Amino acid sequence: MKVIPRCMRLELFDVGFEGTTIRDCLRLQKEDNSSKIVFDSNGTYGSTYKGYSKLKLSKYVKNCVLNKGNFESELQLEAFPALIRPTDDIIMHMHEAGMMAFVEFIKISNHFYIDESGKAYRIPYTKTEIADSNILSLEEKHFVGKLFRGHMTFDEFSQSLSERSKAILMNGIAGDNNTAMRMNMYAKNIGMVPFLYPRHGHKEISEMFSRCNSMCGIGYVLDPLLSVTPIDNIGENNIDKVHTDQDLIKESGSNATYIDKTLFEYSYKIHTSYGDVLTKKVVFSDSNMPGCYVRVINTKKHILEKTFFAFARRVHLMNIIALSSETECCSEETYLIYITKNEESVSDDDLRFLGIQDEDIIEDISYETIYSFKPDSFVIE
Repeated sequence: MKVIPRCMRLELFDVGFEGTTIRDCLRLQKEDNSSKIVFDSNGTYGSTYKGYSKLKLSKYVKNCVLNKGNFESELQLEAFPALIRPTDDIIMHMHEAGMMAFVEFIKISNHFYIDESGKAYRIPYTKTEIADSNILSLEEKHFVGKLFRGHMTFDEFSQSLSERSKAILMNGIAGDNNTAMRMNMYAKNIGMVPFLYPRHGHKEISEMFSRCNSMCGIGYVLDPLLSVTPIDNIGENNIDKVHTDQDLIKESGSNATYIDKTLFEYSYKIHTSYGDVLTKKVVFSDSNMPGCYVRVINTKKHILEKTFFAFARRVHLMNIIALSSETECCSEETYLIYITKNEESVSDDDLRFLGIQDEDIIEDISYETIYSFKPDSFVIE
């Protein structure tokens, strides 16, 4: 019987973990302290890409179409466009790891709700904005204060609002789902800037986490040719099969007589251009959720404000993120607007509803993401 030679050298880890997006970085923090290797067939850290030509090659998007513009533009594009709340877990982890001094965040101070008529309402975050709000009555403003001080439950607050105020405030803060969770996140943010965005894109955060994790002994391998295959029942009964698989193990002598019992615990092979890795288990990216439709517009003129987040309701709910050239996502004096929908693609009528004029559009890209995401926070439930 052929057996695995004692001199065989293999890279062995307890856990193989897929992905380097911010979402993946958060999921990795929840893993135990076993030996880990992070792998990504994306070939680069994170989910930020330079221009349409790079975005369309991302494993995270499909049906990527350039509707207007330059194939080789320098736009900084996100596969999963999302803003960060100052109270999100990702900020806490960055503080704990000492990363905050190395990542520059741009403050996004405006949050709107746009109703079916196209009218925009500012969602208040400061006492002054609450006092000046055109959404709430005087009595309702008092209820907001009681809610934030913990003197009123969310259900009591909701029941105290007029139907008009409830529709605007709930839709503006929560969109279509997770109302209680989003109201809680909103309450935590009162008195603070609503949202943040890293000047150089989400990739900057992914790269910072990878550096910190590497210093803590976590391995990383990024390779577009990477593949993961299960290895069933490595043991004495099929050791011949394992030994003769030259992609997995290369024989180093014809007289080998030693079986390395530790290999029996390993169930996956991660094959890369740099060599092979065995792991006891693999945590794959959660890609079984339905995706989203995204349309990103580089425009000469801003709408509402230069930067903002908004829920907008037309036929279906739209999520809007507006960024300026201050984030280095687009050229000076231009703006980048992301519109996402869950049910259907973003249409030209949607653009007109939001006040985006065709003559102001420099570049226009449509695509679908492989799984859904929250555009207004980074929270892993």
